[in-house]
Amino acid sequence: MKYAVTGATGKFGQIVIKVLAENIDNRDIIALARNLDKAEKLLPGIEARPGSYDSQEVLEK
Repeated sequence: MKYAVTGATGKFGQIVIKVLAENIDNRDIIALARNLDKAEKLLPGIEARPGSYDSQEVLEK
């Protein structure tokens, strides 16, 4: 099962990803973020995908 975390570069999102990473394989975590460069820098080893509450189309993908 994959877990997608929205707002992954925010304070809460980073904590959620850290806790998940301590309990499951990193390959099962997806960081959804508006800024992919920032997500990739803050969350090494975690798959980053575009995600913004302002764009339903992007979230559906």
